[in-house]
Amino acid sequence: FVAVLVCALAATSLTFLARAKCTEPGILPPAPPDDADIEAAAMSPRRMRVTHVLVRGEKRGLADHRAKVCRQTENCVEAFDHYCPWVGNAVGRRNYRFFVGFVVSTAALALVVGATSTAALLKSHPIRTRRPPNPSTVVALACLVLYTAVVFLSVGSLAVYHLGLVAVNQTTNEDVRGVYPTRADNPHDRGCRRNWLAFLQSGSPPSIV
Repeated sequence: FVAVLVCALAATSLTFLARAKCTEPGILPPAPPDDADIEAAAMSPRRMRVTHVLVRGEKRGLADHRAKVCRQTENCVEAFDHYCPWVGNAVGRRNYRFFVGFVVSTAALALVVGATSTAALLKSHPIRTRRPPNPSTVVALACLVLYTAVVFLSVGSLAVYHLGLVAVNQTTNEDVRGVYPTRADNPHDRGCRRNWLAFLQSGSPPSIV
């Protein structure tokens, strides 16, 4: 049973990873700059900032779509969460569910492998076996326990953090920047239950690029 569970969690984790990496995160095409924007850019050595996007031919502000320009990909992403180096892609509206599935399944995989390795390590103790343990087996199990503990603590804490964000319908970008000082200030928060239902039931919307 444990072997089947480990294989299932590993397959699930890899599937979510591939989906998060290969799914277009929700890129919004930038709107053509106004004359005032062009003049301001000419006066500044910095690159012209994207302030509006085109959605079905309509010019909209970034805040209307919780969008932000990702520095790593240089794309404006709807409901931008963050750029994930593990995934190698920006995380936004269209692939956020896959990213959350990846970190949760990876944390669960590390927990199961770590627990079974710990149990096997304890069973190999001379008091239980009444014979000297195989040194290479003990070292391998100890390394596996240590490795899975590090993975579980790092990825598990990340999973808990994002599950909390889902519960209040907030992105990492909004949380880090302090866009909504209190939960009551968040217009997207519809209550924990509705937020979770929206997260689980909403599929990836069609790409507009």
